[in-house]
Amino acid sequence: MNRQHEQHDLQAHIRSLHRFATGLTGNPVDAEDLVQECLRRVLAHLKGNNSVTNLRAYLFRTLRNVHIDQCRKVKTRGYEMNSDADVEFLSVPPSQEDRLRCMDISSALDSLPDSQREVILLSCLEGMTYEDVAEVTGNPIGTVRSRLHRGRAALREMLDPARYDHEPVHGSNSVTMLRKA
Repeated sequence: MNRQHEQHDLQAHIRSLHRFATGLTGNPVDAEDLVQECLRRVLAHLKGNNSVTNLRAYLFRTLRNVHIDQCRKVKTRGYEMNSDADVEFLSVPPSQEDRLRCMDISSALDSLPDSQREVILLSCLEGMTYEDVAEVTGNPIGTVRSRLHRGRAALREMLDPARYDHEPVHGSNSVTMLRKA
């Protein structure tokens, strides 16, 4: 891969990486740091004439590993990784009702265990296949499906279904995706 081609391929994934990182950290500033460190590591790997068969999965796995590394560092220092900032990492909707729905969904996602939130973000928000999610997380496909099923069930339980029976949030099909079983 030549350098220009590498940069173009990486740029095509930056928004998705940032969205996933924001979902992991709950904070856009921390997410930006994660993405930057992820891209630094990936570029260093590619400079070493190493090949990558699935760039998207490799990027997301690297981002996940950077997040895990940073969480470990933060735990040893005694600080909390996630801020309490009210972050809407889902698309910003035009109406007040949609904003409230996004906040509810974001809050529900934040309350899930990391392993379930991670597979939901990758599968539902990023549209990855089970195989790609398995590659990113380093888990078997059965584990991915199980976590996705449990996470969706937990979200359905947390969210009031009567409130969300109409159209999904503008620019997002997150509520619809949660209903898939």
